[in-house]
Amino acid sequence: MKEFRISRKNYVGHYICAVLFCWTIVIPIMILVYTEINVRATKYVVDDKNVIYKYKFLVIREKKISKKDITDVSLTQGLIQRLFNIGDLHINTAGSHFMEMKWVGVENPEKVRSLIK
Repeated sequence: MKEFRISRKNYVGHYICAVLFCWTIVIPIMILVYTEINVRATKYVVDDKNVIYKYKFLVIREKKISKKDITDVSLTQGLIQRLFNIGDLHINTAGSHFMEMKWVGVENPEKVRSLIK
């Protein structure tokens, strides 16, 4: 079983905003708290049979997809994401025309993508 978390590199823009608004004190604190909550509360898991998304903060959200039902795993990377080797994975399943699950800010996305397939 492999576990992944959102990379802090995915929030470079948030950190830049926090620095730019440091004179207000409240805004940077809110930005940094929001970012840290997202990083710590979100977990992605790949095991032998399933792909799982977990979010645990004030609410608990969990979504599990069987590997045998996955038809496509696509990767999206913007310019900044490519520089930091992070990306977003879109997981599609049989019988659905819409994206079933999105993993945001995954480090080494090509490696994780090959684990899912």
